[in-house]
Amino acid sequence: MKPPFSTTEQAGDACPPRPTAGEEALMSFVACAHTMLDSTTPERLRQTIEPRLLAQLPTLRALGVFELFDIRNEALRRLVDDELETMPALERSHSYAAG
Repeated sequence: MKPPFSTTEQAGDACPPRPTAGEEALMSFVACAHTMLDSTTPERLRQTIEPRLLAQLPTLRALGVFELFDIRNEALRRLVDDELETMPALERSHSYAAG
């Protein structure tokens, strides 16, 4: 992993790189999942967060995230699995997991 700035740069001089679409999708998915799984999250907020979480699935699936990692929370796993089943199949050439 590359350090946040080179040894010739000072920390104050370096601009962090912008996240890629995949990184943004993963960060959004994880943040939404944590919020949805928090027992103190009001139901109305969960209902607002769920579409945001689900919107990240096409990008994460294309990156092969769900072939590499399992979702351990059963309710969240069912939600994601159900949504993934309704999505059109990826072409092999677009999947990073394609062998």
